[in-house]
Amino acid sequence: MMSDSASPPTLMAVMAHPDDESTSAGGVLSLYARRGVRTVLVTCTNGEYGDGVAGAKPGSEGHSAGKVARTRLEELRAACTHLGVDALELLSHHDSGSIYQMRPACTVFADIPLQTVAEELSALIDKHCPQVVVTHEPTGTRHVDHIHAATATEVAVRAGNVVAKLYYAAHGTRYWNRV
Repeated sequence: MMSDSASPPTLMAVMAHPDDESTSAGGVLSLYARRGVRTVLVTCTNGEYGDGVAGAKPGSEGHSAGKVARTRLEELRAACTHLGVDALELLSHHDSGSIYQMRPACTVFADIPLQTVAEELSALIDKHCPQVVVTHEPTGTRHVDHIHAATATEVAVRAGNVVAKLYYAAHGTRYWNRV
């Protein structure tokens, strides 16, 4: 990774949920942070419709969206420290949940207009000036939040002239065959 100025090059990862940075881009973030590349993580949602304590699913007894969001934020901050992430940016949109869950009553990330999310990401690209951006593979996981994050990232990258490379985090078929 090369930079035009004396400042270190910058890599930005745009992920849908807290934990995606570890499962989808953790190795990349850690490797480049250790090599002196400035790393920026953008997390689009709060992750509140993920599993709660003891695997409690959204809508079930024992699941608290607020508590899940707080826990996932703590875990996200710890992961950033462990991975060497230099800057964490939170868009703080509501998690859309999975297709197997009832739809949350609030406006969720997947329902926010693509252009709105792309503009949020464009502002962060302008702020951090990454040469490389990594995001979800647009159709690889089939999760609506991953697809929305990937598509908005692509729109934001193409709209500007800061980013030299856009890469997609991919999970192999062996991973999905186990799920």
